[in-house]
Amino acid sequence: MAGNPGGGWGGGPFGPPGGGQPPGGFGPPGGGQPPGGFGPPGGFGPPGGFGPPGGGPPPGGFGPPGGGYGAPPGGGYPSQPGGFAPQPGYPQPMGGYGPPGGYGQPGGFNQVPPQSSSKKGLFIGIAVVLFGGLCVAGIVAAKKANDKEQATYGALKTVCSGQGVAGARMYTPTGLPHRVVGISRSTAGGEWSIRQSLIPEGRRSPDVAGTDIVMCFEPVIEQVQGTCDTWRTRNGIRVPGSTRNFPRVQLFQPVRLVSAQTGVTLSQGTLVGGVPAGCNVSFGTPSASSFRGSSPDSGDVNTYLTPLLGN
Repeated sequence: MAGNPGGGWGGGPFGPPGGGQPPGGFGPPGGGQPPGGFGPPGGFGPPGGFGPPGGGPPPGGFGPPGGGYGAPPGGGYPSQPGGFAPQPGYPQPMGGYGPPGGYGQPGGFNQVPPQSSSKKGLFIGIAVVLFGGLCVAGIVAAKKANDKEQATYGALKTVCSGQGVAGARMYTPTGLPHRVVGISRSTAGGEWSIRQSLIPEGRRSPDVAGTDIVMCFEPVIEQVQGTCDTWRTRNGIRVPGSTRNFPRVQLFQPVRLVSAQTGVTLSQGTLVGGVPAGCNVSFGTPSASSFRGSSPDSGDVNTYLTPLLGN
């Protein structure tokens, strides 16, 4: 393209006739930016760049040094287009969103991440509360069941002391099926208490009027069946001084069958509990309970009653 006389661009859209820029300039005389800036038509903003000389925040900055996000003395820092600059004079809390280019103070997110131990403690606390609630509910339910049992069969407590109940059913050997109520005491001469859980379900009486037999359970008797020596070993060799001696204990329970209507004893015997562990049994950490047999249960009661009352 041919130039204007004198080497300038002269009239036309870029300046008055005879004007022009020094060689290589794009703006009118004295205007625009220093050499190399973006000028009029074809540029990216108003003459002079992106703001008045000396104005605006440093590109991509995080606020004035040491001053948070508030305005510096004498004025604020306007945000660049699209930014989230704070209002002048209102410092932002640490960790907030500052001008474009960062998340909070230099260095990234300042909030402390949640600790896993807090969640673990919360879960443990919830589990303890739930477990405690279940225990309380179980205790309450057991108490209600016991109260109902005592109220239903309580009149028969005198039978084990030899005093019958006129409202109970008459016992006859051929009066099948026999219906039984269990009554026990934990100490000799102690009070009697209804214990239907000791009687197999198929033999339990529904009420006082349907009961012809009361089974009286006396306190459990412990009998020692010998002793066992135990010791610790290391690499198959007995550790000196680790020998301990434990008694083998078996439990027996005296019982009586009594006529519910008359209080007369029909038969008496003894229930035999489980056989204690033998001395040749290996235990990780033996104790006295390791060599103690189990108490008689409803299975032992049924074994006792079957030959006397039939199936």
